[in-house]
Amino acid sequence: MNNFRFLTHVETLPTLVRLPQHVRDGFFKIGHCEVDLVAKSWTAAKNLVAKVRKSILSDERTRAEFDEAGTVDDAWIEELKPGESEPWVSEDPDLPLRFHIPLVSNPGNMLYAGAESVVCPVGMLIWINRRVLHSAVNFGAHPRYHLIIDMRRADP
Repeated sequence: MNNFRFLTHVETLPTLVRLPQHVRDGFFKIGHCEVDLVAKSWTAAKNLVAKVRKSILSDERTRAEFDEAGTVDDAWIEELKPGESEPWVSEDPDLPLRFHIPLVSNPGNMLYAGAESVVCPVGMLIWINRRVLHSAVNFGAHPRYHLIIDMRRADP
């Protein structure tokens, strides 16, 4: 598999796994909050981003691809309802590296990149190649929630 890398399993925090009903795209963003969150949820989200960042930076296969500081450009929780999909896109190669970590998943939760596809198990840190056509689909009966983290690339 060249379009996906399974890096490590990250223990997701219970406060994020039991997401409230009002969770939508933009549940939180690094640097600002788009919806009112109780302090406990905000702290849990920030702690999970820090934990995932540390896991990403400790992986020898990906470490050389980041800027020296290992900067997180953006992070958010994305919902994909049953039957929904993300459009097929390929993106600028200079965009940040993208990582998914499923918080709530199901067997029909799929990521596609090029001719490859993967089922997304809860807690598995997954890099996706944004340079090829890629998409996401939820064929399951329940919503899926992924923490998505974009990390700044090293200068060429």
